Amino acid sequence: MKKDITIKGPASIVLISDTAIESSELCEALRLNPSFDFEQCATPLAELNGHASDLAAAHDLVIFQSSRMDDRDISAIEEIRRKTAGKAVILALSDENMTLAQVQRLRNSGVDDVFAESIPAKQHGGKIMGWLEGPGG
Repeated sequence: MKKDITIKGPASIVLISDTAIESSELCEALRLNPSFDFEQCATPLAELNGHASDLAAAHDLVIFQSSRMDDRDISAIEEIRRKTAGKAVILALSDENMTLAQVQRLRNSGVDDVFAESIPAKQHGGKIMGWLEGPGG
């Protein structure tokens, strides 16, 4: 799905995670890259309530990672989609235990892409830049 975003200056990215990944290779890469204005939110997506939509509206790209993917997460993603009129780019990080059915459920709820958190940060960066530049990463 093509997203119409025009970026002036560094791209604004928020990482929403309910686990302590602040020192991960991905976070370090995003934090140190001058092309990104990076923010981290250490709260589960589902517990952000309406604030998740505010974060999505204030950033060019939302990355979320959840130790569990449940109905509350799906509802939060659907709310982001509704409140941002589909303009938010939403990427999900998956762990090695996520099933194909869960990935499909995320995609059906409005997530643009799902990628494994275990891939190297350089590949994450490439996917992120791809989504910021146009459709499909």
